[in-house]
Amino acid sequence: MSEKAEEEGGEERSGAGGFYAIYITLGVLVFYVLSPVPVTWVVTHSGLNRNDQVSAVFAIIYAPLDWAYYNIPAANAFYGWQLRFLGLI
Repeated sequence: MSEKAEEEGGEERSGAGGFYAIYITLGVLVFYVLSPVPVTWVVTHSGLNRNDQVSAVFAIIYAPLDWAYYNIPAANAFYGWQLRFLGLI
């Protein structure tokens, strides 16, 4: 292969890496938004909620979603539904 062809292939691969980074970032954000209630269920049923450090870390990580729950009606309805579905309220 010529050097020019190798350079072009390298550019394509680096562009695909950025594309995958976008998918991974979006996946992490979706997982973050969907995860607080199931994580709460696991923490409650495993007994980890008795540990103050776990509670503090949980409060820090999910602080933005906690704010949304109390200030955005759609978020309140969504997380309220999840809480009722998993029997936490």
